[in-house]
Amino acid sequence: MSLACQALTPRESELWAEFVSALRAAGLPTEDLAEPGQVFFAFHDTDRTPVGFGGYQLADGDALLRSIVVVPSQRRRGLGSEMLTELLSRAASDAHTAWLLTLDAHAFFARHAFARKERAEAPPTIAAAPQFTSICPASAVLMCRRLR
Repeated sequence: MSLACQALTPRESELWAEFVSALRAAGLPTEDLAEPGQVFFAFHDTDRTPVGFGGYQLADGDALLRSIVVVPSQRRRGLGSEMLTELLSRAASDAHTAWLLTLDAHAFFARHAFARKERAEAPPTIAAAPQFTSICPASAVLMCRRLR
């Protein structure tokens, strides 16, 4: 399946509300979506039906992946991998390394060349992000992947 990707902003209230709802349903954080430097996207199928959302936060040559979620009715079709590939491609124009924190998707990200890292290995800009400092628990796995 080939997905269309569009930038997502809070001004697009209906689609933004769907994004926030999908995050909450998946148990993903929503409290810091307005932090500066974040870019979010809605992914659509050929019928323009949203099938997922995702984004990243840029900081000093690094990208912190954020909020990747496939809507429940579209799961198990490889869309998460397709969305991740698109996000990494977009982030690579501004970042050399992608970072993420996850509680339960480390196997998925490992299949996409992400490696586990100790939290102390995070660069200062990633370690200062709200995801790292207060939103994700200390038990979240830190992972990274070179983009270029």
